[in-house]
Parts: sequence; structure tokens; C-alpha cells
Amino acid sequence: MLYIMTTETRLPENYEPAQASGWNYTKLKDGDNKLRILTSPIIWFQYFTVENKPKRSKKMFESTPDIKDDGKVKEFRAFVVRNYDDSQLQVMEITQATIKQQLFEYSKDEDYGDPKTYDIKINRTGKDLETKYQVKPLPPKEFVEKTVIDYAKTIKLEALYDGWDPFAEAKTTWWDDLPF
Repeated sequence: MLYIMTTETRLPENYEPAQASGWNYTKLKDGDNKLRILTSPIIWFQYFTVENKPKRSKKMFESTPDIKDDGKVKEFRAFVVRNYDDSQLQVMEITQATIKQQLFEYSKDEDYGDPKTYDIKINRTGKDLETKYQVKPLPPKEFVEKTVIDYAKTIKLEALYDGWDPFAEAKTTWWDDLPF
């Protein structure tokens, strides 16, 4: 049987396939990353065992007898964000102390307050252990994409506690109605 290859496609010319995995999670690129935090964070603690398996807890571990060599317990914070650069909703997990501290400080600032009321830009520079992050808040303004907020509320961040996909039970019928 002879197969004929053609260049004709039904996909738009500028189409790029989504990443095979991880596209639902924010990966900060070099330079500015514009985001809107849409949900309150969940917090957990995690370390890797000598078998290289993650152990998670909603509270700080009292002991870690099976932690791998040179391992440490990290505090994670996760929330749903609107990633303007990727034009999609994503889960953002942060462990970086500088990002956590700067978001905390802006949340306590009377001119900014709740990070869900303004966009932020996180600037990433450097590589590996030399990576630096700077959080820049943009002036507070109402988030007008109500459909996005409704959809974000269906994403089950608590699934992360058990290592599950928070998007698994999200209302996929709204996905086509999102304005991006």
C-alpha cells in the first residue's frame, strides 16, 4: 500500500502542540512572567526518601528518618494562576523563599493587599543555584474574565496533597468558553 504525504493540514498555521506533560503547571521563563493569582494557596511540606519517593504532609514533619542523603524538607505553596504569557490557567507551585516572602509582603501592604486583586510580574534571571526572582505587583484592578474565575474554582488543588492531578475533576465543559 502506498501512502502519500501532503503538507495540507487542518490545524492553524501557527499551531504549536502543548507540552506532553507539565503544561498545566507554571514554569517561569527567563525575564518577566505576567500572572494573576486566582485562588488562595494550599501549603504542604515535602521531602524525598532514600528510595527517591516524595513524602508530603500538610504539617511540618516531626522527623524524617528515611530522608535521602543531602535531602531537605521544602515548604510548597500552590495556587491557580492565569498565565498571560502562555494564555492558560495553570497551577503554580512555589518553593522559592524570595517569591514567597515578596508575595507575603505585598499581601500585607495596604496599597496592594490580597494578591488575587492585582496582576504580578515575576522576573527570573540566572541559572541553577544562581537563579534570582523579583516579584513586581501591577496596580490593583478588577479581573474581568469571570468565566476564568469560575473555572479556576473547579480545579482541586487539594489533590496535590496525595500526588494527584488537580485538573482531573475540573469542569472541562467550561474549557471551550475560556477567553484565550
